[in-house]
Amino acid sequence: MADFVIDTWFPSSIYKACDIVSAQENQRVLAKVLELEKTIEPGGKAWKSNTFNSRHTYDFLADEDFKPITQEVTRRVAEYAKAFNSTYPYQCTSAWFNVAREHAYQEFHIHPNSVFSAIYYASCPAGSGDVIFEKDAVDMLPVKGVQSLNALTYTTCSYKPVQGMLLIFRSSLRHMVKAGSNTDARVSLSFNFA
Repeated sequence: MADFVIDTWFPSSIYKACDIVSAQENQRVLAKVLELEKTIEPGGKAWKSNTFNSRHTYDFLADEDFKPITQEVTRRVAEYAKAFNSTYPYQCTSAWFNVAREHAYQEFHIHPNSVFSAIYYASCPAGSGDVIFEKDAVDMLPVKGVQSLNALTYTTCSYKPVQGMLLIFRSSLRHMVKAGSNTDARVSLSFNFA
């Protein structure tokens, strides 16, 4: 019998749910994004990225067409917050869409001035780039001789985008999107909550 215990503290967590809206609602959102992509200026100019996005160029939250998806994501954020024993009424403070085609990527980044962030995938053609999350603590000198990775030694995790999938995470968790080989549009919606 072991005479010790290993406590785990400070874990990172990511909420994942699939098919959070109907296929018809997803299609409606997708069509709206692809229509807007043709008529608005790309945003996020300070980013080191080649993904088209509407950050700071389109008021996503004022558009009634995005209200059902924003309300569902807000409901899911409240559900996730309960895992932290939080009953605070988090509100969506910013939202935008991203359209990625062949070789599009997004560099590692965080979402400042937010508590939770979310990604919803409206369209994910074959070859769409994975989202990669990175351990949020700097490992100055890694553990040596690790035979296989486990919950104590992983430094990154990745999610293959799937249409209808929602990911929610702490806004301070560094993440990026790998370059994809897809020629059709990979469309995602991004949300920040505070």
